[in-house]
Amino acid sequence: MKLRGRAATWAALPAVALTFAVSACGGGTSSADGMKRAAEVRGSTAEVYWKTRTALPTALHLHTPEGSGNFVACSEDEKNGKGAVKYDLSDYLDPANKLTMAQLVSGVENGLKPLGWTFATRTIPAKRMPDAKKEKLYGWAAQKGELTIELTFHEASKGKSAAGYLDVLSACKKYGKAQKKLLSQYADGNSFDTYDPMPGTPRPVPTGYPAG
Repeated sequence: MKLRGRAATWAALPAVALTFAVSACGGGTSSADGMKRAAEVRGSTAEVYWKTRTALPTALHLHTPEGSGNFVACSEDEKNGKGAVKYDLSDYLDPANKLTMAQLVSGVENGLKPLGWTFATRTIPAKRMPDAKKEKLYGWAAQKGELTIELTFHEASKGKSAAGYLDVLSACKKYGKAQKKLLSQYADGNSFDTYDPMPGTPRPVPTGYPAG
């Protein structure tokens, strides 16, 4: 299961929001102000992502970080979700060596615990799984203050390692007149901000979205 294919296979999964100290924007917020706030939220999310992703132990034999971020509409059952938007930055954790899910989860927990993240089991309803019979999913969430990181993993099978997603998400916010544009920029499900390490920029924050 590759990262870019997530929109088609795991689109139904609920997202757990993480809250940053960024003021909510009302419906009257100008497009320029809304885009500025969106860029700030994306930058804050990226900072958390890089700190956590690079803290994961090399013993997990994970492939090079390849984060993928986009603004999406919040669901009404999320905190402040009605009519709001969140930023979702995810990375598929796919070990090069075969690991059980217990080993993968333990490794992630041990890597992030020194940063102050403590994980608890999160229930994923079977109806929200892409294929509950063939690939049951298991979830964990870690909170630190108002921040949350979510893990969604599947067990090893047919000679393949356990694998899954690490998600860092912004809180549900409203971006005024910029909100429609934010959603339309990622609307096809294939438009993402890419977070790949590059020479000279080991922790890049994309500048292509949002545009002013």
